[in-house]
Amino acid sequence: MKAVSDQWLQIPGRRERGFTLGQFDRDYLRSKPVLVVMDSDETVLAFINLISVDVREITGDLMRRRADAPNGIMDYLFIKLFQYAKEKGYTRVSLGMAPMTGFLEREEATAEERAIHGLFQKLDFVFSFRGLHHYKAKFATSWEPRYLVYRNALELPRTALALRRLSEIKQEDAAGEEEPVCGECNQ
Repeated sequence: MKAVSDQWLQIPGRRERGFTLGQFDRDYLRSKPVLVVMDSDETVLAFINLISVDVREITGDLMRRRADAPNGIMDYLFIKLFQYAKEKGYTRVSLGMAPMTGFLEREEATAEERAIHGLFQKLDFVFSFRGLHHYKAKFATSWEPRYLVYRNALELPRTALALRRLSEIKQEDAAGEEEPVCGECNQ
């Protein structure tokens, strides 16, 4: 799995996030169920570790694939996740969020909110909000809105910077190795 993770990180635009998603950490991965796709030579091609949200809901956290993995391997992994969830008695699988992908019908967004949304759409090349939403939409049967509450639109850039910094924070363990601050935060 480490080799898969290292290859995944070499794909342009990929990086460890830490706060919004798990990071590769052997001990963390050993503590959770992991679904793995292997080829006929037993080479790991892709994996996802699983987190029980509660007795009814499960979600994936760290999801990685080899750069040369066959097309559709992540779709296959999601199908395996759904089958696993059903076998274990879960009634719901969370695919996590797809942030900044749009406003709901009849939602009354302010001019500032629409401007910020427009800016994020222009920054789609930095983090593919639309691509993430499009991918998850293949599997989603329902969407639940999530909101950021703020007092003043002028606070939003500072909030965005703080979230970015938080997603990149790592701490060192006693041996001097980096550890994720929050490996289980997936939303």
